Amino acid sequence: MHAPSQVHEYGRARDHRQLRHDIEHELATITLLATLLATADDVGAASRHRAAQLLDESRWLRDLLAAGDDAAGHPAAGAAALPVRLDLVAGGVVRGATLSTARVHLDAEETWAPVEPLAFRRVLTNLVGNAVRAAGRFGEVRVTVRDIAGRAVVRVEDDGPGFGVAPAGLASLGLGIVLDLVDAMGGELDIGGENGGGCRIEVRLPGTRARYDEAA
Repeated sequence: MHAPSQVHEYGRARDHRQLRHDIEHELATITLLATLLATADDVGAASRHRAAQLLDESRWLRDLLAAGDDAAGHPAAGAAALPVRLDLVAGGVVRGATLSTARVHLDAEETWAPVEPLAFRRVLTNLVGNAVRAAGRFGEVRVTVRDIAGRAVVRVEDDGPGFGVAPAGLASLGLGIVLDLVDAMGGELDIGGENGGGCRIEVRLPGTRARYDEAA
């Protein structure tokens, strides 16, 4: 006979597996619909482009689900052995952000850092998402990725009301995630802004001059 705590843990594990199965099923449905739209002859180029972005976001959600299944995934955020092309990861994040009403611009050069790709994408997705919400419907967000003096520097700027002015909520939770991940990657986070409004958040990560054919 199993102890009550063991029965409870078994039930939680079963519920998790079932929920995971249902989420995977829904993601597969979304992926199929987006694929059909991306290849359809009766829609315009703009709609096919948005469908392609939806496919990118679906893949990103699958990666997040896989990371959530691995309890040791979070501490390993900075333990990747191979360098990652941060500018390419940033390109994917910005393409997804352009589905919003804010104007999001990317100014990036080839920049490498020894980080786990999913961890870096989570950092940038949270920062860009916060910036888009702060900038509002007619605002602008600029993402810059540079290799500066051997360090990978990623900057996210918006022309919103300024840090701490907008209501808390998703932004505060996202910033906590960013702080934890940047720390795990051995990086630094700097928050600033202009007196008249706007916010600038800069992430500085250990860079590398190594080049690999495969990038994230």
